[in-house]
This record gives sequence, structure tokens and C-alpha cells, in this order.
Amino acid sequence: MPSPATDAETFAARLVPVLQAGDLAAARQLLDGLEGDELRAAKEWFAGSKRWVSSLSEHLHPPSADVGGGTRVRWRAAWTVGMCAVRLCGPVTAAARVPWADYWDWVPDAAGEAALVQLLREQDREWAASFVEAASGVSLGGRVPRSGRTLSRVLRAVAVHHDLPCPSGATFLATWWAGAGPYATLADLLVGDPLMPDVLLRYLGSGHAGGLEGLPAAVAEVCGRGQLDRGSVLEQVLESLTAGQRPKAQRELLAVATALELRADEVPGGLTYLLGLLATVDRQLVPALLDMALDLVRDGAALEELAVTVAARPEQGARDTLLKALGQQDLQRAAGTPAVLASLDVLGATDDAAFGRRVVALRTTLGGAVGGDEERPVAVGLWTLAPAPGDGPPVPRHLAERPDEALARLWRSWEHALSGPAEYRRFWRPLLVHQGLVSFAAGGDGNGLRATAVALVEQGECSLPALAGVLEDVFLGGALRQLWPVALELADLACATSKRPAGLEVLLRMLATYAVEVPEPRPAPPHVAALAARRGQTKAQSEARVLLERLAPPALQEERA
Repeated sequence: MPSPATDAETFAARLVPVLQAGDLAAARQLLDGLEGDELRAAKEWFAGSKRWVSSLSEHLHPPSADVGGGTRVRWRAAWTVGMCAVRLCGPVTAAARVPWADYWDWVPDAAGEAALVQLLREQDREWAASFVEAASGVSLGGRVPRSGRTLSRVLRAVAVHHDLPCPSGATFLATWWAGAGPYATLADLLVGDPLMPDVLLRYLGSGHAGGLEGLPAAVAEVCGRGQLDRGSVLEQVLESLTAGQRPKAQRELLAVATALELRADEVPGGLTYLLGLLATVDRQLVPALLDMALDLVRDGAALEELAVTVAARPEQGARDTLLKALGQQDLQRAAGTPAVLASLDVLGATDDAAFGRRVVALRTTLGGAVGGDEERPVAVGLWTLAPAPGDGPPVPRHLAERPDEALARLWRSWEHALSGPAEYRRFWRPLLVHQGLVSFAAGGDGNGLRATAVALVEQGECSLPALAGVLEDVFLGGALRQLWPVALELADLACATSKRPAGLEVLLRMLATYAVEVPEPRPAPPHVAALAARRGQTKAQSEARVLLERLAPPALQEERA
């Protein structure tokens, strides 16, 4: 009797020409003929063959020299390896060893796929169930668009043949409809699919929803026919919305709920549930969820909680919607005027001057007291401080190891903090601000901050929010007196550009905050004044008007008041 090692070598030697020929029938004959010691040795060899399989192309020398023949051999070899995995491994290991990533959707090999499916169908049901479930969750990484449909087709064919439950793995669910057969409409597919309704419910919960065009309308149609339980679908949708799925999937879930005409009174958990979603979901879901939340406000406490949640969101649209709702009598009667006024206080805690005036106007209409001087920033004496750089942030090792002169040049490069990617600016900002304060403390010019900022603003390459942050850091570091004229110059330059730069309102708002620290009136920057004088209520115009008001002499401020 041959030794196991000899048997293993014999199997490998017999497998190579089969792979080279791309002969699926011969591969099946080879695998079916294994028994006893030969089968045992083949299993041992395949268990240790990962490196051999990964370099499979080195073993393929197809007799045909044409490109098409060589390509066909490579695809057939991958299917043969999959058949070896099924025949020579346990179900879970086989699911991992089948080279799914090599089964490209746009280079289909019907014969190879059929051979693998047939072998899987011949396994006993318990083995097939373990294989299908394990394979449904294998990681394809970035290859899901390339190979995911093939995996789903194979697993669907095996699951349907063995009457198995719907696989639960996300890789299968991402393209669960592959291989479901030709249907006239998506609604017909939902009705005729033997894996329904589980496959739909699991798909909605998988995080991959959004990849099947027209699904919301099809689900609504099937539910309307009474062929799919609307309550089960909505339950899955509402549960999945709390799972932190990617934005595209969240939008698809809400689209399904909208198509099914979800009402606010059907939401389990009511307002509490909706507040949790409003605090976390993608911005495009906020309008619909906010409308439902407003429908559920029954008392003042609920309204105030909703206001806090909305105020914490970054989108202005949500605050606009709530502000409009607060002016409606139905909501005022349900929550009470005190709660409406309290909610206005929450919404009014914003740096957006234009929105703040709208809040004040509604508060005045409702008869609530409007804050006066206490809302104006109060000077804390920054003007009298001297630059105090302190120890500064820790220097990253890769910079600390640079020669002193090269490091100094890097630290003087303010463009690192004022332009480029946001993460790049965040890295450089504390280092450059500290070095700038060191320069100001020594009587310098902050390592050329003005020159760099002027050049970047003129070229349209300066991030104005980043500039506002840098200036504020320097102000708080004790260099307000040295840098204030430069800050006004930069704001005026930004207002003078032919195309108003993004984030201008952020820069103007920051300057208005610190204008109260300046002890003597300053001339109004001409282009800032021109922007404020134009007709309109843009954010930049509103912030420019606030800045000019705070730059005016005290007597003029009193006259305007």
C-alpha cells in the first residue's frame, strides 16, 4: 500500500494536468475517485496547500497559446479549487477555502459555477447548511462588487435545493437577489422568492440596503396586496435605524418606512425613540423624523427635549423647521407658552446672527422678555495681556529629529494651518500657533503670519474657518493687541474678493466676539462696511453688521440702541 506522503504527491501530480487542461469533468472524476488512504492523504495535502493555491498561476501552462484559452483555464482552475475545498474539507473550512474573490461577476463561467453548485447539492443537508451559513459571511473586502453576485448565486442555489433557511451573512445579503430568476417586476420577485420574507428583513438589517433600485415602492406594493406583512417590515426598519448603519442604508430604510406610510403614532417608543434617532442619524433623515417628532409633542417637557436635540445637530435646516413650528398655534397650545419660550432660548444660543434675530422676533411676538446687554460679549482684558507662548504642544518625533533650520522653516509655514486638508491643518495648527506666539513675545511678526494669510486669501486658497481658529488661538495666547489690525485687514480683504469665500461668516463672527476687547474705536474696514450695507440677510451680511456695531464708538452704540 502506498504511503500517505506518496498518495498526497500522487494527488497533486494528478491535479496539475487537470488544472492545466481546464477540464471540469476530469476534476470531478479525480475527486470522486478518491477513497481510503488516497482520500486521507489528499485532505492532508489540501489543508496545507494555501501557499500552493495562492501561486496557482505558476502551475498553469495551458496547451493553447491563445489569450482566450489561457484565460478560460485560469477561471476553470479557480472553480476546480473550489470543488477540491468542498470535497476535501469540512463545511466551515470549505466555505473559507473556496476562492470566491476569483469568481468575477463580469467574467461568468456557467460551466464552472454549475459544477461547484452540483457538488454542493450532493452533500447532505446538514453539511450544506453549515457551508452556506459560513460562506454567506466570508469577507470579500473591496471585491464585493466584483464577486459578490457569484457568491450569492451559488449559495442561493444550494439553499433552495436543500430547503435551507435564508443565509444571514452580510456578504450574501448585499446581493441576495442574484440568481433569483427572471421576474417581470421587483414586486414579483418579492412574492416569488422562496427565501422571502426572511431575506428582505435580513437585508434591511444588514447595513447593505440601498443597492436595489425601486425596493421601497416594490415593498409597498406587495404589502398593499397583502402578500407581505407591513408590520414585520416596519418593525425591522425601525430596529435597523438604531443600528448606526451607513448613511445610504439609513436613507433606504427611511424610504421604505415612507413608502409604507409610517405614522408617528405607530413608532414604538414614540418621541423617546425619535429623539434618539435625531441625535445620531444621517442629515438627510432629519426632516422626516423631525416632522414625526413634532406630531408627538404633547407637553412642554417633550418640546424642550426636542429643542435640545435639534440644537445639537449641525444642520441649520432642522433649526429652521423647529423655529417655524414654534410659531404655530397648535404646538403652542400643546406645549404651553413657557415651554415654547424655553425652547426659543435653546435655539437662540447660536453664533448665527441672522437666525438669532428671527428667534428674538418670535420671542417678542409671544410676549417673552428679550435679553439685552447680557447677551453682548463682555471684555475680559485680553487687550492688556502680553504674548505668553508657554511650553507649547509636544513636538512629534518625526519633526523633533529634523535639523533645527529645516524644522524652523516648517514651523514658519503658516499655509500648513490655513489651507489644505482639514486633518493636515489640525495637525499643524497648535505647533504653528505656539511658534507664532514665541515670535510675538520676542517682538517679531509671528513668523510671517500676515504675509502668508494675505497671499492665501488673495489666491482664494485660505480656509476662512481655519484662519478664524488660528487668529482666535493667537488672541487667547496674549497677542490680540499685536494681531488685531492684521485680523481686520484680512477680513476686509476677504470681503473684497469678487466671489465671496466660503466660511466668511465664521471669520466675521469671531472678530465680532473679540471686538469688545478693543479699548478704542477702530475705523470700519471699508469692504466689511460695504457688505453690511448691501440689501439682504445672508449670514455673512448679518455678521458684518454685528461686527461694525461693536467697532463703533460707545456713544454711537448707545445712539443705535
